[in-house]
Amino acid sequence: MADADPEVAFLAQIPEAIFGVVDIVGTSSAVTGKMRSGSWLRTDDGRPAPGGIGVMVDAAVGGAAVAHRPAGGWAVTTDLSIVFCGDIPDVGPDLSVCGQTVQHDAVAGVSTGTVHSGDRLVATVIERIAFIDVAPRPAVMAGSVGDLEGSTLGCLGGVMTEAGVQVRVGENATNPGGALHGGVSVYLTELAASHVVHEQNPDLVPATLHISYARPGRFGETIEFVAESHHLGRNSATIDVAASDTSGRVVTRARLTYHRR
Repeated sequence: MADADPEVAFLAQIPEAIFGVVDIVGTSSAVTGKMRSGSWLRTDDGRPAPGGIGVMVDAAVGGAAVAHRPAGGWAVTTDLSIVFCGDIPDVGPDLSVCGQTVQHDAVAGVSTGTVHSGDRLVATVIERIAFIDVAPRPAVMAGSVGDLEGSTLGCLGGVMTEAGVQVRVGENATNPGGALHGGVSVYLTELAASHVVHEQNPDLVPATLHISYARPGRFGETIEFVAESHHLGRNSATIDVAASDTSGRVVTRARLTYHRR
């Protein structure tokens, strides 16, 4: 008989080390975790990078639903939504996350969660997880691949481009299944969208982000995150970001909205 409230399995990989994610513990009904504040929450040119919470969110909130995976199997994120409720500082106390599974069956699970900076709510999250018949690979920790100094984007194997962001998927950007980490995709998506927005209106900040995962970003592939503006005005913006591999196949699709705060 399956455990009604299984423990979460936190397989810390290099993305978690890059983004300062630690102490993801608990069961499917009550997961908690922390993320250290740091330079990963700010871009190379000094802008806030709220998408930097993506790895923590995917590990903790997604981990609540992943706990219900079949024995011997693993899971993938199919959809992840974040509502940004406040500024996410890059200095100060650790960010904290809590999450819980709200529905699950034999093929998928849904979890929700919140992110706080101190006692201040900065984001709410909902995530859908699909169960797959593949076991996770052994974790590769940061110490085994050398120096992680430098910009966050550079550590992930990424660069800014005229159209958005490009990343070559290597160990520093992968999940336990060996594909592009879902939380890293959140980070790169927000970078690409905010780059477009802030060129026109630096006073706008992300309000919502919804990302759908169509297929894995395979190890060794180069993935392009291209931002397209549907509305960019004085008080709000709507931006779509499509991530595709070198064959033109869609990896993720996302929509972000922006407003003044």
